Amino acid sequence: TLTRADAEAIAKVQGVKAVAPENYGSAQLRYLEKNKNASVVGVTGTFREAKALTLSQGVATNHVDDEQRSRIVVLGANVAKELYGAASPLGMRLQVNGIAFRVVGVLLEKGSGMGSPDDSVYVPLATHQNVLFGQDHLSTISIQAESEGASAAVKANVGRVLRLRHGIRDGN
Repeated sequence: TLTRADAEAIAKVQGVKAVAPENYGSAQLRYLEKNKNASVVGVTGTFREAKALTLSQGVATNHVDDEQRSRIVVLGANVAKELYGAASPLGMRLQVNGIAFRVVGVLLEKGSGMGSPDDSVYVPLATHQNVLFGQDHLSTISIQAESEGASAAVKANVGRVLRLRHGIRDGN
């Protein structure tokens, strides 16, 4: 089971540029009379760098939002269009599984594909874990290497760190 401490240990690996611990869940989103089921991703302030995502408007979550379990949300481009149409959703309220959140940002459209960020919403990781879904483990940890040439060494070293932290022998 991956934890925040694992992500912190990975961030110290030589050649790692960005680390983004993430949690995934599915939730009912509601704005006025519009409803949508969507993937809700719990993230830290490093997620945009690690995933190479850009905001089209507003701001992203940061470490303070995470520490305070803020009820803020960044929308994927498709979610913003489906729920808010042509209007700017910034500052608007969005119900996530019946809990009120304030929209603070919208991601630039990335394009379709399985797991597209356009179809997801992003909340602070601690909010995801403690307010929405009650989980203390992570779904995944995204990692960006400092350079493409370093990625094989980074992958090997990250694997070594995780095996050590979880008491798993090489080959298991």
